[in-house]
Amino acid sequence: MPAKKDGGTKIEDLPGIGERRAKLLRERGYPTIESLEGVKVEDLIKIKGIGKKIAEWIVSAVDEYKGDDVVDSQVLRKEEAKVSKNEKYSRQLLEWSTEGYDVSPLEKLIKEGGKDLDRMFTAYEKSIERIEYIKKDLSTLNVSGLDEYVDRIMKMIERPSKIKQIEREYALIKKAAEIRDVDYELKKLAVPGLKERVEEVRTKLRDPSKLEEVKIDLKDLQRDYKEDYFLEQLSHEMAPAPPMEKKTIKELQKKDTAGKMIVDDLFLLHKKDLKLISHHTTRNLSKEERKMLLAQLQTIRSFIKMGKSYKSGMLNIIKYNGKFIFVLEGKYVVMALSAHGRIEKWAGKLMEKVIGLVEKEDQAALKNWDGDVAKVTSEKKNMKALLYVSSKLSNPSKR
Repeated sequence: MPAKKDGGTKIEDLPGIGERRAKLLRERGYPTIESLEGVKVEDLIKIKGIGKKIAEWIVSAVDEYKGDDVVDSQVLRKEEAKVSKNEKYSRQLLEWSTEGYDVSPLEKLIKEGGKDLDRMFTAYEKSIERIEYIKKDLSTLNVSGLDEYVDRIMKMIERPSKIKQIEREYALIKKAAEIRDVDYELKKLAVPGLKERVEEVRTKLRDPSKLEEVKIDLKDLQRDYKEDYFLEQLSHEMAPAPPMEKKTIKELQKKDTAGKMIVDDLFLLHKKDLKLISHHTTRNLSKEERKMLLAQLQTIRSFIKMGKSYKSGMLNIIKYNGKFIFVLEGKYVVMALSAHGRIEKWAGKLMEKVIGLVEKEDQAALKNWDGDVAKVTSEKKNMKALLYVSSKLSNPSKR
């Protein structure tokens, strides 16, 4: 047994105590073996990290120590040398068991006197280390929608003897999560012009072995989406203004528009990220004209972001390809009105009026903007009304 020194015998000298548990005991006021005299199991199990079995073993070891004569360290080393490997294994099994791991295969091996115990215990220890890593990784992984996979691995996660199956299930969860995330990205690209291609790629994704191929397809679709999204969005969202009189339509088709202002397009964007909320026009647009609209929208955004002449809170005018574009911002939105002909004062007043109506009716959606344009429900009627009124103001006979 360990020799006593001034102040008592260090707690680490209690056979089999280990540094980790010695630290726990010291922190709770048991720095020496003598300080544990009279301690009860009930006292020890209150210490986090020490279970009932370990507590019983500590009490027993202390009682054994109290009944022995003090011997020097040389005698201690001789006694420790007599401890059989099976006893060391039993202590290790006790520790793993208190941590929740199933050690029954090793217990059976010890009882049967199996060979290669060192190798088996080393393999078990490595398996437990790997399981600890897997549990930590799974705790940070988004497993939403993967309940079936999670249930399977959790049924065996505390059984190191099943490490191969655990590794397989872990790999399946990781891949399933990646497939789910890729599918989510594909769904976001399903605008009319890309919908068919997206569905083809999603069908391919049903075969997990094609995941890497699908990821390449996803990058191609995302690249095309950046170019086509605006055009497809316009096709999907744009709606003509309320019906105008035939006479007004004929007048709008006349080449000579120098004496009046004709509104061609209206854009509504959110002020926070300049995302397009809607576009409205009175014309049926060809694909080529829609491409021109994309360039026009990019010009508007660039003017707002980088234009040195842009004045926040005031009516701005941009000259663009023989047209002029009014740009006016409110508290949450920015409106752009594209027109040709002469500049009329009523344009700014109408824009200010419509911005006020939209921001009042959809204040909650615009204030707490999350990019969902569908939540802005009032813009359609108000933007149509602006187009309709501007058409009347552009027609001298209707003033």
